[in-house]
Amino acid sequence: MGPGWAPLLRLLLLLGVLGGAASGPHSLRYFHVAVSEPSQGVPQFVSVGYVDGNPISRYGSDTGRVVSQADWMAANLDQEYWDSETQIGLGNQQYYRVSLDNVRGYYNQSRGVHTLQRMIGCDLLEDGSTRGYYQFAYDGKDYIALDLDTMTFTAADVAAQNTKRKWEKDGIVAERQKHYLENTCIEWLRRYVSYGQAVLERKEPPTVRVSATEAHGFLTLHCHAFGFYPRPIDVSWLKDGEVREQDTEWGGIVPNSDGTYYTRASIEARPEDRDRYRCRVDHASLPEPQLFASEPESNLLTILLALAAALLVATTVGAGVAVWRCRSGKKQKGYGVAPCAEGGSDGSNSSAPVLSA
Repeated sequence: MGPGWAPLLRLLLLLGVLGGAASGPHSLRYFHVAVSEPSQGVPQFVSVGYVDGNPISRYGSDTGRVVSQADWMAANLDQEYWDSETQIGLGNQQYYRVSLDNVRGYYNQSRGVHTLQRMIGCDLLEDGSTRGYYQFAYDGKDYIALDLDTMTFTAADVAAQNTKRKWEKDGIVAERQKHYLENTCIEWLRRYVSYGQAVLERKEPPTVRVSATEAHGFLTLHCHAFGFYPRPIDVSWLKDGEVREQDTEWGGIVPNSDGTYYTRASIEARPEDRDRYRCRVDHASLPEPQLFASEPESNLLTILLALAAALLVATTVGAGVAVWRCRSGKKQKGYGVAPCAEGGSDGSNSSAPVLSA
């Protein structure tokens, strides 16, 4: 990603507009972000595609083109594909400009920096079943989402009722997106996975480090796992062999710039109980779950240097991706959390909805 991404990603992180990492065997996601007042380094519109949490494509109003974000995508898709995706990106850019103006009007807002975001994508599960997601957010908060079971839209507030009424008037929007999510999206996901199988289905074991900090008579144990792939991982703390789930504080699973992931889990303990705790790590790359004890004090500098290196390569977009996903974890219909990225007839990326928001 070029240097122009930095200001936008900081904005996304502050507003919490993105979401999504892969869950299940394979997933395809597209994240769209439109900004009401673009500035230098912050494009008016950006779309980024992900397969299993790995970036595959990017369109930005600053460049006006869709470009590959993965070598295996560039190697398997011809120029006609990228030109077609670019046309879809241009159409989406125009759609979001109109929709963002409409939504600002629903909230009686005329000025200021505002964002409209969309997350759309599908999961191909291990048993062959599929799931689809079609969710919008405004200024980092849930706005409207499609409930595929009822083929209706769930509005998050009074303002979103305007979009709900418009999209449900004749049912075209829901039908079109359902067809995309259950057919086109899955077809392209299968194709992308076949292109990037060597990368997407690899297994890289986590490097695990356990450290401790002591203050005010209490000990905090930190278990860090980094450099692992695929994303799903289970990190937990055990005391005398018993899982202490309620006492554990987990960090998010953050992507690194090299395509691997980082996470942590912390727990408070009495200093005299230090040796009674073990960090348990379970990952697809390990033959069986492994236990890790707190490192000797002499290894603390090595641990800190290793963690600093891991965090240095963690991308800001990963943090932004986690925020909206967590905030969107509502139990109401249509807002099922995509376990944490549309469709032209010939392309992988979805064209804009039939109607603006």
